[in-house]
Amino acid sequence: MGVGDTVAGWIGTLPKWQQDLARRVAGSPEASTDELDEALLVVKGALGVPTEAAAREPVPLSPGDLPRMHAGPVAKLKKFGLLRGVGLVVDDAQIDFCPDGLTIVFGANASGKSSYVRGLKSVCYSVDRDCPVYGNVYSPSAEKPSADVEYVLGSDRYQQRTPLRGDGVLRLPGLAVFDSACAELYVNRENVIQYIPVELLVLTRLAALQDRLRASVASERVHLMGYRPALDGIGEDTAVGSALRELRGDASDPNLAELAILDEESRARLGILRAAVAAADAATANADAVAAQADARAAEELCQALETLALRTGAEAAGRLRQAVADDRTARDAMALANEQFAAGPLPGVGSEPWTILWSAARSFAEGAGAQFPPGEGDPCPLCLQEVGRGAAERMSHFEQHVKSEVHATATRTAGALEAALRDCEPDQVETSRAVFLERLRAVSVEVAANIDGYLERAVAHLTAMRTRPAEAVAMVYEPHAAIEELRAWAAGRAAHAAQLLSTTDEDELKTLRKELRELEAREALATRLDEFIAWRGHLSQAARLDSVHSALATNKITIKQRELTDVMLSGALMAALEEELKRLHCDHLPISLDMHTALAETTVELRLVTSQAVELAHIVSEGERRAVGLAFFLAELSTMAADSGIILDDPVSSLDDDRRQSIAERLIAEARRRQVIVFTHDLPFVADLQSQAESDGIELTVRGMWRLGNDVGRVDEDPPFKTMNLRQRVGLLKKRAQEWDAQPPPTGYDEAWHRVTQFYSDLRTSWERAVEERLFRGVVQRFQRAVKTQSLKEVVITGDLVDRVERGMTRSSMFVHDEPPSSLAPLPGRTELEADVAYLADFEKETRRG
Repeated sequence: MGVGDTVAGWIGTLPKWQQDLARRVAGSPEASTDELDEALLVVKGALGVPTEAAAREPVPLSPGDLPRMHAGPVAKLKKFGLLRGVGLVVDDAQIDFCPDGLTIVFGANASGKSSYVRGLKSVCYSVDRDCPVYGNVYSPSAEKPSADVEYVLGSDRYQQRTPLRGDGVLRLPGLAVFDSACAELYVNRENVIQYIPVELLVLTRLAALQDRLRASVASERVHLMGYRPALDGIGEDTAVGSALRELRGDASDPNLAELAILDEESRARLGILRAAVAAADAATANADAVAAQADARAAEELCQALETLALRTGAEAAGRLRQAVADDRTARDAMALANEQFAAGPLPGVGSEPWTILWSAARSFAEGAGAQFPPGEGDPCPLCLQEVGRGAAERMSHFEQHVKSEVHATATRTAGALEAALRDCEPDQVETSRAVFLERLRAVSVEVAANIDGYLERAVAHLTAMRTRPAEAVAMVYEPHAAIEELRAWAAGRAAHAAQLLSTTDEDELKTLRKELRELEAREALATRLDEFIAWRGHLSQAARLDSVHSALATNKITIKQRELTDVMLSGALMAALEEELKRLHCDHLPISLDMHTALAETTVELRLVTSQAVELAHIVSEGERRAVGLAFFLAELSTMAADSGIILDDPVSSLDDDRRQSIAERLIAEARRRQVIVFTHDLPFVADLQSQAESDGIELTVRGMWRLGNDVGRVDEDPPFKTMNLRQRVGLLKKRAQEWDAQPPPTGYDEAWHRVTQFYSDLRTSWERAVEERLFRGVVQRFQRAVKTQSLKEVVITGDLVDRVERGMTRSSMFVHDEPPSSLAPLPGRTELEADVAYLADFEKETRRG
């Protein structure tokens, strides 16, 4: 079973929503914001998370959706330059590259090559992915680094300006950079493998997508949790505060509406507790308690007075008054009838009330004096003090019998009862209820006091009516029971408050009261913010659902599977490639192993030295070996890639010996047969090796020169440096320079003119030397060439004529290089002479060509 089938089969075991995500990344490695939102809706819908927008049904991955391993288009660099904000590099230069074959950029140290390479590392793959690009650190200006890039991708050609730092940096697929910094990183730390097969890369993309979705879910959850209400006014140590703090948004949460209920009894208790605690805090608890107790007693006395007043205006009292009036009228009528017998008496009014009073006074006088009353015949009269006759004695006896009769007694009794009943109806009695306390009550409880005042006003009017018309007395319609109940409740509250105040003198009791107060106040505060906390519970519920989504999007299973497939598919191939590269670069004596592992769906690998002791590779091998090992790993990476990715190398032979330099040249020429190779170097022998092998293998070769002028670096010549040219190229350049001789600005003096001639003939002389190497010796022995090509000896043809011509050309050139002019201000050769001298060399070059 192939990689694609294995990956597709495993993805088919995942949940439908995860298969949908795999399908998305299989077709497009980078998802847009809208695509991410849609994918997240699918995941939420599948996992039962409510969403505002309708979620799509997941579409599982089919085998045809999975990309298969193929080379794929890789970018080929055409031009790079016009740099801005990159070191001291001039902003009007750029390098043309050969898209197929080998491009050499030759320049001395500090000519700007590394600055160009740092810029290229920004747009290409490099293990030194965090390499910074700096501007002119000597200048206060801070222009953002940027460059013009022209490249070919597939059959299309592109040109654009790109920043080299920050957002929006262009990424060229399939171009990799290697330099000294990369070599150190390969040796010193783990690096990410960039050549995972496309089928396996789907797992990396799936994990990356899930990580992005997880980040989105986490951000959404953070946003929801930002709505957490502060527990202002709700003590965290209260039952309400504890319940709110521990809300989870699930069925275990308490009923918030029930927690917020505060009935009338609780509200009353809340007031009492607040007053008690406030008084305790004010240190006036005892005085307040005494005042509260006095209020309670006075209120109770007023209640009793009101109850008494209610009795006097009630039905029973009205009935008694009416009955007293009726009884008194009946008794008076009986008395009037009894008094009629005295109508013929010596004086009118005998038997009347005044007479009765007079009679009773006489009795009292007589009895006080020890005399009989009424007096008998012959006794002195207590009124007139004369002796009573028989007739008078009989009349007085008759009068006494009348006074002591039942009729008289009844009349006396009913009159007293009526008088007592009328006294009970005196309106002045109401004033006893209008005590000083009622004035205080008006100040502390307006409603209760108003109800009592209203009752008292009605009672005064009713009592007045009862006294005025006692025979018509009725019960008062308005009863004080409600007012009395209110007053008694107020009195009970004051009594309870007094008890609470007195209890605050006990620290433990006060602590209990404070706790009870906090509990009631927490309920009161929750009641005012109930909607806020109900909404918060909804947020918590949604956050819990998001937690389930976040957990489901974890990538550990993907990582495990990718590690399994990576171990099977990549580790062996990479190790075999590395061993081959180490052998080619003469480093196979180093026992090196690969330590590969996968985490977070990213595969990393580390080079390790196989030793009996734990030691880092960089601490044992030489600088040259580190460079060679790093390059070997870089090339091993390339060999495992399906695509022919281009490579860019900066001074790959620095610190290497001749044998390894030659081996690297051979390797790069071998790579140039199948991929774009770009080499930046200052090493002229290395350039010679590359040129020689490229020519031998028929590799397309482009050589560019880079140089500096003062502080301006990165100047680029379209033509290769003169030192790197072969004889034919040099002849062509010298012809061009001779033809353009007169087009130069006139020299400012003889010395400048002489210097121009000297430079021209110096290049002509070295070209004759090159002619000896290439044409007479046929490259058997050549400067900067390590090998003596003995196989070319059979091609060597040296004749006297050729020797004479070389000698003549060298002598002519040396006149202007080594010899001083025969006299001051000697005539200098002009364009015609220069062209003739170059033509002489050109004829030699033409005649000595092979074949």
